[in-house]
Amino acid sequence: MSNRPTRFREVVLLLSFLALYSLVRQVADDDVARAVRHARTILAVERDLGMDLEAGLNARLTETWWVQVMASYWYSALHYVVTPLVLALSYRHRPAEYRRARTALVLATTAALIGYLGFPTAPPRLLPG
Repeated sequence: MSNRPTRFREVVLLLSFLALYSLVRQVADDDVARAVRHARTILAVERDLGMDLEAGLNARLTETWWVQVMASYWYSALHYVVTPLVLALSYRHRPAEYRRARTALVLATTAALIGYLGFPTAPPRLLPG
């Protein structure tokens, strides 16, 4: 007997979580000025702590157009292709790891949504300058 969860249960669970995720995104505050202020605050704290590594990396990436394009596609592939692929492969070949990966993804996304609701923040790439 396999310790693999049933496909139906997993599909229902993940689709339910996706619906909840979408609902939370719809009810979140859409005050752009507030989100920009929060982003600037976070960036200032990162700078003060010497943790602002992204600025230098992004500056290097934007020097060449094809690197920008490749980085954008890489990000999209990681987010929308690799995550479901890893879940599907681990479900098929390593059920015990699948459960841990699925649970970690759900918990991390839940924490991110709580942060998104409580402290909406604009992505640094959308900040002026």
